Amino acid sequence: MAGVMMNRWWLSLLALLGTVVAFGAWMATPTDAPVLASAPELVQQQVQAEQAVQASAPPATGPVNEKPAYVSELEWQVLKGVAAQKANPEQELRRLVANLHFSKQLEQWRQLAGKPDIAQRRALAQALLADIPARVTDAELDDAGARQLQKELLADLYSDPAERVSREQVEAARLPATALQVQP
Repeated sequence: MAGVMMNRWWLSLLALLGTVVAFGAWMATPTDAPVLASAPELVQQQVQAEQAVQASAPPATGPVNEKPAYVSELEWQVLKGVAAQKANPEQELRRLVANLHFSKQLEQWRQLAGKPDIAQRRALAQALLADIPARVTDAELDDAGARQLQKELLADLYSDPAERVSREQVEAARLPATALQVQP
């Protein structure tokens, strides 16, 4: 009987110790630390962010003070973390958010190839064309990549070859003169 009492005493002590350790860990957690959602919630947030990019306006050119609708919570935390490591975090966050917006639109445009929603694909192509010069300025695209993407987008928008060539010249002229060239 004394052995049973001793085992209960040890179990009680272990339970109390576990509670103290758990409480200490809880108290040590910073109150401003972001609470990330569970995996299914993260997937749902990502889907919502991808859907939001379809109808979203162009990314802001000024400071980004809050999470845009097309950015998931996980992406927002990563972007803020990366931007915080740079000399000018506000400018870097704006650049990262704009690049993410462009990348998501480009991905959606490519996914719509051969699908019946031609109007949406064309709207995305127009938005991407408008944003290409900014992506070159921010060194997200080099000159050759920008011109190639312009050709792909214009082929989607204009079926007449003469009109397409004319538009290619107009769009190429919109590229910054200081476009970076990638060296092989």
